[in-house]
Amino acid sequence: MKLFKLFVLLSLFTSTLAAQVIIREKVEVKPKAPAKIKTTSSSASELIFTFELNGTTDPVRPTFISVDNLSCNTTNSTNLTTLTIPAVAGGYHVLAGFSSLSAVNYTFTIRLGTKLLVQETGNVAANTTVRLDKGIPLFNAVMMQVVGSNATMFYGESKEFSASRDANPPCSGPAFSADEMVTLNITEGASFGNLYDQGVLQGSTYTASFGDLASVEYKADGEVPFMDEVPVTIEASAGGASIGTLHLTIKKPQPVLDHFEIVTTSDTVAHSKSIGLTVTAKDINDQEIPLDGSRQLVLYVSPGGGDVKIEKNGMSLFTRTLRPQRPTLEALAIKKGERVAASTFGSFVIEGQAPSPDEITVTYATAHSGAISYLADGGVPTGNNPEPVVINVAATDDFTKYGLKVVTVTPASVLNHFTVKVTPDTVSFGETSVITIQGKDANDFNVDPPAGAKVNVVLRTDEQYGNLSYSGIVGKTLTDVPYEDARDGKVLFAATGKNPLGLDPQSVPIGVTMAGTLNIAGSTAVVVKPTIEKFCQGDGRWGGQNYDSFKQLDDKGNVKQPERQFTIGEKGCALSCMAMVLNAVGLNYNWRAINDYGSSKLSSEPKRVGSDLNWKNKTPLDLTGIDNYLTKKDFVIVLVGNSSSGDPTKLWNHWVLLTGKTGGKYQIIDPGRCDNNSRTTLDSYTNKIYRAIIYERKQQ
Repeated sequence: MKLFKLFVLLSLFTSTLAAQVIIREKVEVKPKAPAKIKTTSSSASELIFTFELNGTTDPVRPTFISVDNLSCNTTNSTNLTTLTIPAVAGGYHVLAGFSSLSAVNYTFTIRLGTKLLVQETGNVAANTTVRLDKGIPLFNAVMMQVVGSNATMFYGESKEFSASRDANPPCSGPAFSADEMVTLNITEGASFGNLYDQGVLQGSTYTASFGDLASVEYKADGEVPFMDEVPVTIEASAGGASIGTLHLTIKKPQPVLDHFEIVTTSDTVAHSKSIGLTVTAKDINDQEIPLDGSRQLVLYVSPGGGDVKIEKNGMSLFTRTLRPQRPTLEALAIKKGERVAASTFGSFVIEGQAPSPDEITVTYATAHSGAISYLADGGVPTGNNPEPVVINVAATDDFTKYGLKVVTVTPASVLNHFTVKVTPDTVSFGETSVITIQGKDANDFNVDPPAGAKVNVVLRTDEQYGNLSYSGIVGKTLTDVPYEDARDGKVLFAATGKNPLGLDPQSVPIGVTMAGTLNIAGSTAVVVKPTIEKFCQGDGRWGGQNYDSFKQLDDKGNVKQPERQFTIGEKGCALSCMAMVLNAVGLNYNWRAINDYGSSKLSSEPKRVGSDLNWKNKTPLDLTGIDNYLTKKDFVIVLVGNSSSGDPTKLWNHWVLLTGKTGGKYQIIDPGRCDNNSRTTLDSYTNKIYRAIIYERKQQ
């Protein structure tokens, strides 16, 4: 239905002294098709009313024009054939007329600027009165609103919207006529949808006459919103001026349940054993969607392979073939209350509840939480061969929403061997690892020996890097340890033997056997890394001693006078690093011996410190060179820039010991940080070194 219809009433009548002729016409002005209407604007600032007469009018009853804008003003003219007034929006009521003394031809016109709105012509006899009654709607604003007043829509939906004149227009111009061309333009969110007219796509911009706007709709058929909701703005304009705005909100499409996915903790389960399962709701794109946690699901198990018959009340409905993927749509004829006729191959167990053979009804929240297990406690696989079974799930209110998972039931497990794990599998000297074991069958599935079974846990008798411990017993061999305790991690390995200083990390084999037999066994290994004892220059045992080798020099390299005596705690960082290295290789040089001799001489005269090390001064070394020495297990002391104030521009010399590289970071022991471990990596000193002393381990 078009919004505006122009009604024109024409009244032609005479006075009481003359014959009266009345003519009433109802003229409906229909908008033309948008493609055929010119798009020139009719907005103007003036309304012009004109009488054109070719006869003599009655001077007693002169020509008159009366114009009434119902909202703004009223204008009257007498004895004039032309009236011009400002054009503003609103509904105009026009009365015009004259009385003739002689036969008269007349033309009455109403123009909006140069645009002709109304033209009436006639020929009347002498002594005739003519009266014209016209209605003229003008507008300068469009009120656009969604039909139904709901401006929020989901992606893929359509909204029809209406356009009407402002009910309370301002008494100002410019003004437009009812057949004015109006352009709709999606100015915000243009990528999310399009304009349509009577179902025909128009795109993001559409121009039509004002009256045709009632058939326009917006459809959210563009891009899918990337947020939960996006705004869309449609603006209307005429004559280059904005005359209305419509705001819409597009929301993401609501997720729709298409199927369920079943994930199991294993694709194979030994007879009498269980596996966990989780059910997840998915959409058509296989993306997880939120689902009401109280929605009821049915889980049931059916045999795998071959055909499965779908029955109801003892009558076969159809047969479907199950495969390790989703079945075809013909399998979806199951209605509520129908189930698969299947031989028993297992049960479902909810935590803390008794097993439910074949079938169980649960809420989605329970199925999705992982609280359900599948227990293979049904029929024994035929001929001791693995048998496939299918775990099915479906919504009880809609069996077309389903999912399945194929698992294999193997014959009952027989203990074949042990797996042995240590956590962590690498420790430093002085640390401890937990040893756990697990019984396995020939297919490597978990199987525990009979209750009361015992195991032996052993190291090599000559193992020098650590010991086993259990329940207060420490040694290289632990015998008759209850299997349950060994399985639960109550056996420990402690790296309390020899510290492998200067060596590669040492592998310590660990073996497990069933008590009374060597046929059921398992093994693993733990790696022991060396631990370097940290010496701090401020240690109370030596921090207050004078540091004999340190001399304070002036700008010319001469010893300052009077000479100041520094303590090891103040300047003994290099000395501390040297002491750590010498003790790490077992030379056991005490602090006083190193200090009395002088660290500068010690580094330049390697023969004085034994034959286990070669000492090399390197000035400077890049980090690549450092890596090469660390790979060979050499010891590296590096000179870094230290700042006690936190100002990197105010540095004083400091020596630290590099111990290795982990995760791209250089590990250090900082002798100046005795109170905490705040600086344990070289990046604490910006990874910049100024000198390096390499303590190269001699090859034996």
